[in-house]
Amino acid sequence: QNLQKEVGGKKYLIVLDDVWNRDSDKWGKLKTCLKKGDMGSVVLTTTRDAEVARIMVTGEVQVHNLENIREDYLMEIVQSKAFSLAKSNEHFEVLRKIVQRCDGSPLAAKSFCSLLFNRTTV
Repeated sequence: QNLQKEVGGKKYLIVLDDVWNRDSDKWGKLKTCLKKGDMGSVVLTTTRDAEVARIMVTGEVQVHNLENIREDYLMEIVQSKAFSLAKSNEHFEVLRKIVQRCDGSPLAAKSFCSLLFNRTTV
């Protein structure tokens, strides 16, 4: 009821990031509440679970499957963040191995970088 009051008659953009809940009843209740919004309202949802995506898709919904990021782009991410205080050829080799382990995932690259940000030695 609170959500219906908030969005009622208003144009909104709601972002639901990294959704994992597979309860279709809960999703149905949420969609019912969101129908009270003004024309042009949008809900953007991200998930890595195909079953969650299937549950959420109804009507004229657009689904976009994102591809993995190329290793050279991941390397840019990792190089700009990891070992920020010191860089050497030894660091480059470690970073290259990290990028390979990320398997195209920018989230994995960012997580590795946060662990290595203040490191100065391999």
